[in-house]
Amino acid sequence: MALNNYLTYEVKSRKIFGRDRWIATLRLANRCSFDEIAKEVEARTSCQSSEVEGFITALAHEIEKYLHMGENVEIEGLGTFYPKMTTKVVDNVEEATIKNCISSITVGFRPHTKLKNAIKNAGLKEYTKAKLKSNDKEE
Repeated sequence: MALNNYLTYEVKSRKIFGRDRWIATLRLANRCSFDEIAKEVEARTSCQSSEVEGFITALAHEIEKYLHMGENVEIEGLGTFYPKMTTKVVDNVEEATIKNCISSITVGFRPHTKLKNAIKNAGLKEYTKAKLKSNDKEE
């Protein structure tokens, strides 16, 4: 799989308070599958894709286990996973129950600086069909 050295964006119109406004949005490609990742890692290492899949599955299980215990999980070069909770403020202690205060519980993620910089340095290119080179694949 050939990687572009840039992200593409397009300018879209939005009606805001009855007025046409314009916004630049990233043009995201299709989602990369678990199998595709395993095959790419296999090509870069001495591991078979089935071993990579097993490793990733075990890693996901371990991350889940530590998040359940309320711990942050830092993976060098990737980032930090952490338990995240959104709460509401209530007027008195009697109302401070799980049902009334907690809006959601999810997983937060802070990308490693190297990963953030990779995206920042990827560059942007405006997407239009006319501007795509013949060797660029439209997703």
